[in-house]
Amino acid sequence: MANLSEAPQSELFGIRQTPGAGRGVFARQAIAKGTAIHVADDLSAHVLFREYRNEVCWQCLWYDRGKRLPIRDPDHGLAVCSEDCQGRWIERHDPDCLSVWRHLETQVKRSGSNTDEFANAVRPGPAEIESKWRTAAQAVQQLRGCPKRGLLKKEKKELARLLAASVDAGLFSADVVSFQLNAVLSRHVDPGQWPATLALEEDSRPYSSTTDLERHIASYYFLSLMLPDELAQIASAEMLSTVKGREVRNSFGIRSLDDGGCEFFGWGVWPSASYFNHNCDPNTDKERVGRTWVFKAKRDIAADEEICISYLGKDMSILREERNALLKKTWRFECVCQRCRGKDE
Repeated sequence: MANLSEAPQSELFGIRQTPGAGRGVFARQAIAKGTAIHVADDLSAHVLFREYRNEVCWQCLWYDRGKRLPIRDPDHGLAVCSEDCQGRWIERHDPDCLSVWRHLETQVKRSGSNTDEFANAVRPGPAEIESKWRTAAQAVQQLRGCPKRGLLKKEKKELARLLAASVDAGLFSADVVSFQLNAVLSRHVDPGQWPATLALEEDSRPYSSTTDLERHIASYYFLSLMLPDELAQIASAEMLSTVKGREVRNSFGIRSLDDGGCEFFGWGVWPSASYFNHNCDPNTDKERVGRTWVFKAKRDIAADEEICISYLGKDMSILREERNALLKKTWRFECVCQRCRGKDE
């Protein structure tokens, strides 16, 4: 059963367990159409795909139909839409943190980044996941020695060898490193947010394939080698595997805003936003505003009614069989809402 002690609460809604759907958001009182129910500003982990690095602002997530942004930073492999966003992004990173983004860009330029997926790949089970992460953690722990003294030259050399082996095997992914690094930095900047991440529903098989799992371990080797000691202690194998397990069922796609979300350029985890369940006829709309999600009542909501959103976005108009096929593929559940149970396709 999910831990609800870290769940968001307000005078408008509360969180409680629901039969067959984990936990859900329920109205404490009648809510009028158009009411802002919740604003989620707690982005705790995210990734912007590398292919969009010159088109999506790394601070406010703004995108203008594929146009290259005016301020580009090739040393760190990113772009921003304004000097204000540039200042805000830099403000979140001390010099050591900034250096890791430079190391990532250098690594990608040197070896490339693999993002290929395999159709119909078998998801690794919990035992395989636990075994591979345990082996990786033991290797890194033996090499890092005493955290207070940092890495010795010979230890750095051996970590570099582990990373090189992963690169040679085609397992290095800039997108995976970006996701893990953003999660580490979020916990570093706001450690009080971590319990809310831990409270999210966990997926015991979050990797799409064994290759996907091994890419996350390759990223762990990279961060263990490149992060300053304080951040390297945060970026443990346990922390990174935990974030991945919470991400799969709780992430929100980061899409373009002015074309119906046709462009998908990343995803993120906003813990307080993850408690809204899906309905194919939702009573609440969600809208991304910069780095936040705003939830507004789509119609009048009665007291004690569950507050639901759509997980389908622009695909809401498709037929029932297509909706459920998409929900099963992406979210691994079959919808049993009134619209799906009724005659209305």
